[in-house]
Amino acid sequence: MKLESKSTKRSYALAVTLVLLVFSLMGNVLLYTLYLKNGMDRGVENGKQIVRAAEGAKRHVASVMDGTAGLLEAVSPEERASALYRLGLSLRDADLLAEFTETAVKISGEDAAAERRSASHFILSVERSFGDIANGAGVLTAAEREEILAIRAAYEQMQGILDKFDTSAGDNKSF
Repeated sequence: MKLESKSTKRSYALAVTLVLLVFSLMGNVLLYTLYLKNGMDRGVENGKQIVRAAEGAKRHVASVMDGTAGLLEAVSPEERASALYRLGLSLRDADLLAEFTETAVKISGEDAAAERRSASHFILSVERSFGDIANGAGVLTAAEREEILAIRAAYEQMQGILDKFDTSAGDNKSF
């Protein structure tokens, strides 16, 4: 009988160890799932920021293109003032163009800060050009017209690049 009693007695150490192991694995799965979800949320937020900057950059480029077209067609001081006013309004989204450029450079692995300074410098030079043109009166001079055409050519290149970027993602979280 002594043999039978020993065989029916089992140690609880193995069962407790297995239960602890299962709970530990469940905790690890939970923590890894949270880690992956947080990474995805960061990616979605970065994507939304890129789309927002791209939309602003597109608005800025389109409004500069419209404003410069109006300025080139202006024949009276009133038309010139109206076109310059539209150009001034177009500069509201200029920071988003610099932000979009910085983000694109950051993704490519280059020096994003230097590129943002370069984009900001370009926007400031365009603003100065518009300010110099605004100081003139009457019809555009040949130098002003040439400067506007140069700005327009640069913005046409940007518009070609930005038109390829799809901003219709909305709240879609798929990659």
